[in-house]
Formats: sequence, C-alpha cells, structure tokens
Amino acid sequence: IGHYKRKHIPKFTLLSIGASAVMFYLLSLTLGNAELARAFGLEQASVYASIVIFGFLYAPVSRMLAIFTQALSRRFEFEADEFAVQTYADPEVLVSALKKLSADNLSHLTPHPLKVLIDYSHPPILTRIRALREKAAFKATRQSARGP
Repeated sequence: IGHYKRKHIPKFTLLSIGASAVMFYLLSLTLGNAELARAFGLEQASVYASIVIFGFLYAPVSRMLAIFTQALSRRFEFEADEFAVQTYADPEVLVSALKKLSADNLSHLTPHPLKVLIDYSHPPILTRIRALREKAAFKATRQSARGP
C-alpha cells in the first residue's frame, strides 16, 4: 500500500519506459552498422551479428542503469516501510513479517555493501528492520515531546 500511496508504481513505469527508449535507440545505432561490424572483424553487417555486437556493447550501459534503478528501488522500499510506520502504530508487525519472509527465502542477513549496490533491489532485511525501529522511536519521541 505504501508503494501505491507514494506513487512509486507510475514513477518506475516511466523510468522503465525511458530505459527501454535508450536501449532501443542504441540498438537502432548498431543494427546494420557496417563500421561497427568491421571493428568486430566482420566483412559485412548482418542483423544477427548486429544483435550480438549490441549485446556486448549494451552490457555495461545496462549495468549502470541497473545500479541506478536498484538504488531508487531500495529508497522506495524505505519510503514504503516509513508509510507503514506512519499509518500503523506497531512497526513490530512489519518487522515480524520481514523476519518470516527472510527465513522462508533464506535471505543473506549481512551482505557486502558492494553486493547490495550492484545486485539488490531491496535493502537487506536487517537494514530495513533497523530503519523501521528508528522511525518508530523517532515518532514516539516526537509524540511524547508534544505532550498528551
């Protein structure tokens, strides 16, 4: 529900459309490109060779886009979790669900930060739990400071 309320779905849809546009544009530059075919040691350009060449050339671009989109996805997860803390008084319910999900999926609880940066679309479970509890403590502190 937090993803819906924070409008993450249309944001990611637009981002995916943009990434696809970049990919198709770059593909259009490689299809039938005789100079590129010669650079790869081919006598002439063919559609099949162009697609293989495109795969080689697009892989680093794809990785960079993935790092950006996964970082955004992790940020969106924290925002959705924050929404849960704001709307439901007990964050421990979500913590319990995250723990169960983690156990059921045999999640790695302490992955290397570089692995998270490159491959994770969701924050590690322990990081999410820590953030949830910090948000709940902050919310409780603000409410107690305001008084009854």
